[in-house]
Amino acid sequence: MMRFARAGVAALALAIATPVAAQAMGPGGGMGLGGARMFQDMSPEGRAIMRQAMRDARESDTVVAIHAARGRMLDILAADPFDAAALQRTMQEERQLVLSQHQRMHAAMVAGFSRLTPADRRAFATSARAAREWMEDRREQRRERFEGRAGQR
Repeated sequence: MMRFARAGVAALALAIATPVAAQAMGPGGGMGLGGARMFQDMSPEGRAIMRQAMRDARESDTVVAIHAARGRMLDILAADPFDAAALQRTMQEERQLVLSQHQRMHAAMVAGFSRLTPADRRAFATSARAAREWMEDRREQRRERFEGRAGQR
């Protein structure tokens, strides 16, 4: 039973941390979509369009609410007695907030992409593919390290 509880805590911690890390890092350890590396092969005009699209998608109140919900999840996990219903409610709240943030980002990105030249759209897609491959490689390296450590126990 304790093993399952530890696995649940680890899974929740990963679920909380992964979106932040995935959004922050890109190839070579640079920034992901929000950083210069993602836009490096685009024209200055294309870079400005996409940076503005991403700024338009941000809603700081939602970001603050997402972080607060994730903090409440950790508080619920640390509490004794454990309240599974409260955790489920808080996870649902966090999921809805993240979904609304993603929907806002998607709409802003489509608006930005529709203003790009074909060359800038291709450059963006090429950079996004490289970032995805880099993240997949990192994920595989971490999985291999984790499995190697688990086999040593």
